[in-house]
Amino acid sequence: LSKNHNNLTYFVNKNLLIRLMEVVNNSFLPGDPRLIDHIVYELKSQGIFDNFRKECIADVDTKPAYQNLRQRVEGSVSGFLKTQKWRSDMNKNHVREMLRKNISESGFLETGVERIVDQVVNPKINTIFLPQKER
Repeated sequence: LSKNHNNLTYFVNKNLLIRLMEVVNNSFLPGDPRLIDHIVYELKSQGIFDNFRKECIADVDTKPAYQNLRQRVEGSVSGFLKTQKWRSDMNKNHVREMLRKNISESGFLETGVERIVDQVVNPKINTIFLPQKER
């Protein structure tokens, strides 16, 4: 059963790769958002995307980049909330939006996410995703 499963996986992944190459060669230019959407759709339809996502999620909280970003977000939220004076008529959605804007404008969120990708996603591309595509 295991050998048959591996052969089936190889066949499916080989056909998926052929289809993706046909799409790239025939329909879209590199960087075209439709190409990206199509590739993601194909990966999702084969279950590869979900497996890859699960692998990354399982590992993310062990990485220093995630722990650092979490501390920075918690500190930023705490500092922001200290500047807010609670009133019973306060619009919570407005306060949330101000907090989002404050964090977004700080710049550390984007850099932190890039570091998480470097530490979690990029290494898994070579060890999990590409071997599945080559089978």
